[in-house]
Amino acid sequence: MASQLDVIRKLPPSRLAVVWLGGALLFGAAWYFLFYADAVEAREAAQRAVQQAQAELAEIEAKERSFNADLTAVTRAEKEIEAAKAVLPLNDATIDHLMRTFQREARLVGLTIERWTPGAEQKQDFYAKLPVEISARASWHQAAEFLRRISALTQIVNVENLSMHARNKNKGDDSDRVMLDVKFQASTFRFLTDAERSASKGKRKGGRRRRKGG
Repeated sequence: MASQLDVIRKLPPSRLAVVWLGGALLFGAAWYFLFYADAVEAREAAQRAVQQAQAELAEIEAKERSFNADLTAVTRAEKEIEAAKAVLPLNDATIDHLMRTFQREARLVGLTIERWTPGAEQKQDFYAKLPVEISARASWHQAAEFLRRISALTQIVNVENLSMHARNKNKGDDSDRVMLDVKFQASTFRFLTDAERSASKGKRKGGRRRRKGG
């Protein structure tokens, strides 16, 4: 070993510089392959992991925004459905509710409902019409105010076939107020259930088949 060092020391400076440079290059190459390359690979792997995590985070945030938007849309749709139910109810208690409403409004204006006769329900594609024949007694002012209040209801109510005739006075009635016999048809509506719509479609298809067969 000492002889090898002596040989190196005896080399000319130019060749000695080449030897030292070669050793440095060998040392650098060994350090690069043993340590630096692993560090670079580890850093690149860490960067890829960070990029993947950022992409996953962006995807999660996008899904969260979409979920929040869907939730907002569902909430808005539920409110619209509830509002629609107030206008067009879903159940068979529609007529009972209408009668209570009419009785309340009649009491408020002084109109007297003398007869209430529900008619047959008339089913359409997605709703049913529920007509009621009504006979009442009222003054001109009471009848007009009652009809105005009915037209302002949230629930849809149609008034058709309206007729008003002066009522014969009872004996002993000395008032100047003219009383009227008021008759009209009031119709309200309700949504059909899914089962009712399916049954209605089945009946229409059956009718078409019978007509073709005939």
